[in-house]
Amino acid sequence: MESLGHSFHMVNQRVLRHASCSVGILVDRGLGGTTQVSASELSYKVVVPFFGGPDDCEALAFGMRMAEHPGIMLTVLKFKTPPGISMTFGSDKKLDDEETICSELVSSTNNNESVSCEERLVENKQDIIATLKSISKCNLFLVGRTPPVVTLADRTDCPELGSVGCFLASSNFTTTASVLVLQQYDTTVNVHSLVEEEVSNDRYEVPDTPVAQV
Repeated sequence: MESLGHSFHMVNQRVLRHASCSVGILVDRGLGGTTQVSASELSYKVVVPFFGGPDDCEALAFGMRMAEHPGIMLTVLKFKTPPGISMTFGSDKKLDDEETICSELVSSTNNNESVSCEERLVENKQDIIATLKSISKCNLFLVGRTPPVVTLADRTDCPELGSVGCFLASSNFTTTASVLVLQQYDTTVNVHSLVEEEVSNDRYEVPDTPVAQV
């Protein structure tokens, strides 16, 4: 993915830091195209790679709501590691609780044929990458911004997309699927700090474009 420039990244990061609700960043690779399609003729395949964490739970919940539309086929891909191997960060107890939430959400749609859940056993970063590439022929990836998993991309121009989102949006991941990166609302967000940040940036921000010489 081409770099959008410093200003766009700053806007994205400030929204993520100060949002008073859950937010998402869409990497649009032509989702829907330019053709007008009626709701009854809509047919999309959506994939949710689930590692755990609040943002992944938000992505899953969003996907479940999308799957209420008869034209949406949702696949939830749960990544698991063998005993003794860990590629995650954070409390195991918390991750277990979030995995329980995932299981309960998916089980609540057992009678919905448009929702499927698959588990993939992975032992390293290469396994995760190979699994993601194997399901790249979809229309949309829904991913959490901060899943508890190792960084997949060697480098990125868009750190605000998170470890998985960065990889899916990179040129190293060959796909036509769009990517929606979701961040769950943080109740500790302080809106007043945004005002202070705006004042600070107004004083010291340097424009991306060069100043014309007279």
